[in-house]
Amino acid sequence: MPDDQAAGRRLQAGSLTSRARRDNDNEFAFVLVFVDGTESKPFLRHFQVKAPPAAPPRIASLSASGEFVVGRSTNIRIAYAAGTADVVKVRRKVLGSDVGWKDAQGRTIDVDGHKGRASGTIDYLVSPNDAGKAAFEFVLIDADGNESLPGRFEFEIVKAAGVWPAECAEFAVRCAQGR
Repeated sequence: MPDDQAAGRRLQAGSLTSRARRDNDNEFAFVLVFVDGTESKPFLRHFQVKAPPAAPPRIASLSASGEFVVGRSTNIRIAYAAGTADVVKVRRKVLGSDVGWKDAQGRTIDVDGHKGRASGTIDYLVSPNDAGKAAFEFVLIDADGNESLPGRFEFEIVKAAGVWPAECAEFAVRCAQGR
């Protein structure tokens, strides 16, 4: 069949889908296989793929699963939107604390279960031993090493119900005695 007739009878034969994280050049050889088993001559196609610019993960919000109480564990929930790669780590730095936490260099932990997710929540467990205030900074890190902008979370740790700080204990006794 002449080429001009073949051009008028083109049918979609398939599609090719690819996900690129890096720029690359590809050359593919395509062969059509007809119903009767005959094959076309191979034809080559060159594709120059430009990966989209790297998009780091984004911290959407930081919240607590409950009140921070001495001796009780509470989660800091980090809601995120993934960038161009899966979230694989979270780094926490202590920005300030009057309860003994000191970790200005930060601590990085691996997080499992976030592969292929466009968004999600990571729970970071906090188990305070003293009452006071603290401020943490969180950064998410993806599989390609991209880092989110830091998210700051400030919280106050209180004593468990029925446990009074020394300055409040005297006041509670005076109130109970009607003074």
